[in-house]
Amino acid sequence: MKKILLLPILILGGWFSVNAQSNNTGSINARVGGNLNLAATLTTSQFGNFSSDEDTSAVLATTIPITLDFGLHKLVSVSLGFRAGRWLNEDPNDDDIQVKEAKTKAFSIGFKFYPISKKNFNLYLGYDFALSGFDKEKLTTSSNTTETQEWRGTGNFFNLGTNFYFGKGFGMYYQMGYTAYNLDLKQYSVSNGPITINYVDDLNFSANSIVKGMQVELGFCYKFGNSDN
Repeated sequence: MKKILLLPILILGGWFSVNAQSNNTGSINARVGGNLNLAATLTTSQFGNFSSDEDTSAVLATTIPITLDFGLHKLVSVSLGFRAGRWLNEDPNDDDIQVKEAKTKAFSIGFKFYPISKKNFNLYLGYDFALSGFDKEKLTTSSNTTETQEWRGTGNFFNLGTNFYFGKGFGMYYQMGYTAYNLDLKQYSVSNGPITINYVDDLNFSANSIVKGMQVELGFCYKFGNSDN
């Protein structure tokens, strides 16, 4: 009975040792692509200790991620990444608001686990922790006021993806997953001509935004170092 139970484990271990070639100790996988993230937001705001409010909305973010995966073992790699792009959550039917800037960025560190890894293909499960930011500037044309916001916080990304290689280390990748951000409002100012009010510093205004959703990503990759090209 024990031999029967050990048999699939030995087969699986042998399969990994023979075929785990696209990610090795010392290999490097560089990736650049495009990411689309659709999420829901819950924003809680408060003026001092007097009043608070909650608001829900949807957000669509498009970013360009750049990632380096460093092979620690044939089954595990560690990842360093940066992404930057645009964040849109305004009502497109509101002609009174003109979004002048809506930028997002994140620096991330994480890891990938490769349950399937062959010479020209692998399947991975990944997690990334990020330091994130979102900057927004909009103009309300009816009152000629400009509103500026700066949000800073953290992000958590859970991914399932694949890398495909087609000679000399070049290839493509695809992944999908779950994203969650926790952002605090660091600056919120409203300007009308020479008059500027900073709500955070001057009026003790605070806000927090929880963003949760799904993302898909597609791009190009190149592996080098201790890898089987």
